[in-house]
Amino acid sequence: MAVDLDLAGISEADWGDFYAAVLREQQRRLLLATAAQQAETLAAQYAAAVETQPARQLADIPTTGAVGPGEKIIIDGITWENISGAWLSPHTAGPDVYPLGWRNTALAQPGAADTYPAWTVGVAYTTGTLVTYQGTVYRCVIAHTSQADWTPPAVPALWTIA
Repeated sequence: MAVDLDLAGISEADWGDFYAAVLREQQRRLLLATAAQQAETLAAQYAAAVETQPARQLADIPTTGAVGPGEKIIIDGITWENISGAWLSPHTAGPDVYPLGWRNTALAQPGAADTYPAWTVGVAYTTGTLVTYQGTVYRCVIAHTSQADWTPPAVPALWTIA
């Protein structure tokens, strides 16, 4: 788009303001063009940093503290990983209160599914029950009687990966 401006008629003060506005707009456009890549890079760096951190004891986390995505905590000898994608307080939104946000790391190990019963249609499951379905361990989030179309991966409101 061609713009016909009378640049010769612009005062020195207005010229300086115009030039500063052009520079700001260039920076804004550059930021927008690179923001997605920068966010992706930072997310990968964060994930790599968190992955190498040892699990922290619940007692070492202040009651006002939070655990970031991918971080691990130990509660009563069980290591839990925050899989929510958000920062969670293990004191107010821990695995017992917000089971969808946490994964028991021991249950994610190969062979763990062999120790729990298979999910079955027509069973009255209670909250906290562990079952296996297609090689994955799931934890019941809401008590219910299973139905053929309510498989654990199909109904995340009822089941979470343990």
